[in-house]
Amino acid sequence: MMQQLFELYVWLIRIWHCRGFGVQSPTDYHFVCKVVNGHERMPFRDLVHRPGPITKKLCNLYFRISSYLKPTTVVDYRPSTSLYADSFQCGNHQALILPDFKAARTVSLARIDATLMSWSVLLDSIDKLSDDSIVIIEGIKRNRPAREVWQAVLSDVRFRVCFDLYYAGVIFMNPKRYRQHYKINF
Repeated sequence: MMQQLFELYVWLIRIWHCRGFGVQSPTDYHFVCKVVNGHERMPFRDLVHRPGPITKKLCNLYFRISSYLKPTTVVDYRPSTSLYADSFQCGNHQALILPDFKAARTVSLARIDATLMSWSVLLDSIDKLSDDSIVIIEGIKRNRPAREVWQAVLSDVRFRVCFDLYYAGVIFMNPKRYRQHYKINF
C-alpha cells in the first residue's frame, strides 16, 4: 500500500512532464513516446518469483531500450537481479551481456546502479563507450551519493542528452547532438 502511494506521489509531482511535453527534438520525442512511454512488454512467464512494480517497470523499459538500440555488447555493472540481464537479452538476442567494463572493448549499452557506483568508475570506462552508446544509471534519486553522481553526469559535457525518469537516468553519448536534460514522468 505504501509503495503504491509513493508511486502515485512521484507520478503527481511529475505530472507536467508527461508524454514528452517540452521535448523539442524529433529524435528525443520519438524516444520518449515509443521507448520510455511505450507499451511493449517483456514476457514474464516461467518466473518463480513475481517482480515488484518498480522492478517490472524497469525491466519493461530495459527491454524496450534494448529493442530500440539493438546493442552488440551490454554491460550490466553489478547486476542486482538477473531479470535486468534477461530484459536486455529479450530485446536483442544477439547481445553479449557482460558484468563489468573490463572484459569489453566497446560498449553499446550500459546499466549502472548509482548507489553502488562511484563517479570514478564511470569516468574510467567512458573511453569504451561509442558515440551511439546509451548509459542507464539506476537509482538516481535513491540517496544523497546517487543524486550527486547524477548531478555530476548532468554537468559533464561528454554526456549529451539525459533523461531523468526518477527511478533511472538514460544518457545518450552522441557528441553531434545538442546538450539537453529532460525530466520525464515515467
